[in-house]
Amino acid sequence: MANSNKIFKQDLEKFSSRLEKAFFTVMRENSAELLSYLTSGLSKTGEVYGGKRTSSPPYSMPYKVSGNLLDSTEVEYEEHSSRAVIRAGTDTIRTPYARYLEYGTAFMLPRPYLLPAGILFFNKICRNLKNLKGKL
Repeated sequence: MANSNKIFKQDLEKFSSRLEKAFFTVMRENSAELLSYLTSGLSKTGEVYGGKRTSSPPYSMPYKVSGNLLDSTEVEYEEHSSRAVIRAGTDTIRTPYARYLEYGTAFMLPRPYLLPAGILFFNKICRNLKNLKGKL
């Protein structure tokens, strides 16, 4: 009985190790795609009417005006904690408005860019992990 528990524990540890490696691989592979999604969305510019640029519609990604938000966007993969961190508006001097775009204000509806990207990223990782199911 003790021997079978030991074998089960070893098998579980092997599976856990393989799953962790697979998860790291999926995270790494998709981090670049997440950044690509963010940068392509934040690169769009609005139409110009009468010398003024239109603002982005509520609940869609904000249009590019200065490019500061786009420049301050990064995806960092932290292998030691097995997570990907999306950072946008990290330059608070040049992009103090980043949180207002994401969440809105009393005077402006939100133009979220992080939440849609995070949802897309999460769904893609789940699909990729399902594809690995038979390989573990």
